[in-house]
Amino acid sequence: MQNRYVGDVGDFGKYGLLRSLCRPESAQDPKLKLGVVWYLTPDETHNNDGRHISYLNPTPKNLKAFRCCDPELYDLLGSIVRNDQRQVSAIRDRDVLPKGTEYFDRMLDLSADRFYRNPAARIQAREQWCQDALQATKDCDVVFVDPDNGIGSEAQAHSPRGAKHVLLDELGKYLDRGKTLVIYHHLHRLTSAATQVAQRLERLQDEVSPAVTVMALRYRRGSSRVFFLCLSPAHRRILAHKVGQVMESPWQHHFGW
Repeated sequence: MQNRYVGDVGDFGKYGLLRSLCRPESAQDPKLKLGVVWYLTPDETHNNDGRHISYLNPTPKNLKAFRCCDPELYDLLGSIVRNDQRQVSAIRDRDVLPKGTEYFDRMLDLSADRFYRNPAARIQAREQWCQDALQATKDCDVVFVDPDNGIGSEAQAHSPRGAKHVLLDELGKYLDRGKTLVIYHHLHRLTSAATQVAQRLERLQDEVSPAVTVMALRYRRGSSRVFFLCLSPAHRRILAHKVGQVMESPWQHHFGW
């Protein structure tokens, strides 16, 4: 995750999904406490990522396609972008997500000079960062894990650019505590999206308890990306119901199974 992405069309889908899953619909609705773990890295400038904000232009087409999904979210992100507040702190400070959400936004910069030619120090720093993130979300029911690129290998995660990836081992520590996970994953162009999603789903299901339900939602706007949901037994019924509601709402034009 990078601050320059805040408010782009990917953020709209990301926070729209989290709001739909964790926002109570009534006083009787179970309250699921959300935790957000941003794998925050320094902003890069070599590409145009994060500049997909034209959806916020209040044209009739955009209002019909986007604002109707979640008017409050659309207006909040529009205000953040227009006021040049594109920092993850604005997501927290403006209550974009349900009140009581816990945030872990410490920078994870494994390319810093002190790690140059010192992979052991890099791995140790990453392990400590992950442990602190786990501690910060210990009281949460649902934890959203938000790396730049998604699930990676050990070689990728332990490289100087490793903060762009999350390891299956790191995800497993949340699941061992009974958390439900929502995981961001960026798709590449070397194989079809369907093949990549199927492979990741199979790998995730192999790694988790048989009691954990794993599903995927592909977001069709901007870069090709998917959200993997690992539903713990304690939350499976309510969250599966909420996912179904998302897919029957205006969001169905942006998400696919």
